[in-house]
Amino acid sequence: MYQYYEYFNPVLEVMKDKKVYHRKEVAAKVADFVELSDEEKASRIKTGRATYVDRVQWAMTYLKQAGALKNESRGQWVISNRGLDLLKTGKPVTLKVLAQFPEFVAFKGKIGTRKKKDDTSADSTLENFTPTELIDTALAQLDNEVQQELADILKDVDPFHFETICRDLLVAMGYGIDSDDLSYVTKKSGDGGIDAVIMQDPLGINTIYVQAKRHKNEIKETDIRNFLGALAQKPTQNGVFITIGSFSKDALNAINSANFNIKAIDGEALAKLMLQYKVGIEVRKTYHTYNINNEYFED
Repeated sequence: MYQYYEYFNPVLEVMKDKKVYHRKEVAAKVADFVELSDEEKASRIKTGRATYVDRVQWAMTYLKQAGALKNESRGQWVISNRGLDLLKTGKPVTLKVLAQFPEFVAFKGKIGTRKKKDDTSADSTLENFTPTELIDTALAQLDNEVQQELADILKDVDPFHFETICRDLLVAMGYGIDSDDLSYVTKKSGDGGIDAVIMQDPLGINTIYVQAKRHKNEIKETDIRNFLGALAQKPTQNGVFITIGSFSKDALNAINSANFNIKAIDGEALAKLMLQYKVGIEVRKTYHTYNINNEYFED
């Protein structure tokens, strides 16, 4: 049975024709390429997915984070020039090889991979971790994959629907009342400069005004100044500026120096919050871990 990292080369081989593939297509082509037996294809992990499919898809995720694969659009994958260059070397693509790329190292850091102080290698062995740490690392990897997918999806949603998503998130976080009259987007009413209104009480005494920018560009200081101008016309100056991109240093300085109470949420923070508060997210499976109840065995 192949391990996920042993699928790096087969994945690149079957995708070297530069065609756009869905993940499932890649898994099927890889299975044929490495000539998996019927027994290997029948093997399942606990969630019910075929083991080889799960491992191929994780191999694709790692290759993407190293820049060897990329997404043409949601769910569509294609090999990159870096992936083609890795194949041209004729050498096995390993985790250590991928670790030469800064973006892959950053990805490994995000998923919470912890090493011993004296461990400077790119590849940490399983023996370095307790079972609990392995579970935590695996869950962090899964969360990061979902966050990456969320970020890709948010880039393609309708701008007005993005405003609704931002409204739903703030309500899920406890900042408003889930009522169309008390928490709503403002496109139809034309409330200049404000995309959503979140009332925290029935009388609207404590109200949050939201600006939602669904574009990849960096938010500039002028964007913040425009938002501040819109807030100045409101009875309360509580604001949240949400973007799928990032904020420039000048934009953050403008927020910090403002007399208003403004919070900035960039694309990375947005995906994390949506996962945390389960906005657009479904729980697929719940796992349990156990400890002995020592008190039960005492007299």
